[in-house]
Amino acid sequence: MVIELSPQIQIKMAAVDDITNCPVCLELYNLEKNIPRLLSCTHSLCNVCVEKLQETTKIGLTCPQCRKTHSAEVPQNKYIIRLINERYFACSSAVIRCSLTEGFTVGRCKEHNQKLGLYCKNTPCKRQICHKCLLRDHQQHDVIDIEDQYEEDKQELKRVIDDVKMKLKSARCCLEKIKTQIDKNIQEESEKVESDRTYCLEQVEQNFKDQKQKSDQINLAAKLSLQSRVATLSSNVFAFATNFAR
Repeated sequence: MVIELSPQIQIKMAAVDDITNCPVCLELYNLEKNIPRLLSCTHSLCNVCVEKLQETTKIGLTCPQCRKTHSAEVPQNKYIIRLINERYFACSSAVIRCSLTEGFTVGRCKEHNQKLGLYCKNTPCKRQICHKCLLRDHQQHDVIDIEDQYEEDKQELKRVIDDVKMKLKSARCCLEKIKTQIDKNIQEESEKVESDRTYCLEQVEQNFKDQKQKSDQINLAAKLSLQSRVATLSSNVFAFATNFAR
């Protein structure tokens, strides 16, 4: 199934070319020969162009875009390599992947101007190719129709999504169990705290009653003792007054 590319998609493809093509030789970056290299000025060149520039000077190399001089050591551009590995960009004009409900669009090979209707599954290829690419470079490779690859990717993505959904469901169940256990622990602790509080209040009240009872007993004994002493004293005074009167 071939779908005509809209102007908006063509603009996006042109923007992709700016990222995935070497600005010097205009070759598409790949993981074999034209490996993307990152200069310290953040511009990128392919491995071949970097080596050519290094051959022309003994003191580093000069960026052909901003003319900034760099050291001889130029690391790989891991960002572009990651894009290549993830197959978001094709070997030539780009296969633009849409959502599962929107399907996909097929571009054309820049080198042969043929539909990119095949997909090479071999490592490190793993890219879309045309029939001429197949005859030239991929005859011994595992090549399938692009729509079959799309269906495989679709099924794989569906499997991953289903797996994620299952893990999310399992995680939700686990979280629900944890929440239930936490609620149970909180309830048990609350009941224990309330029980301890009630016990402490009862103990305080009982201690207060016991102390009040002891205090009342002491006060009563003191009162009775005082009354007895007063009575004795009164009797002695009366006896003394009677004897004195005689």
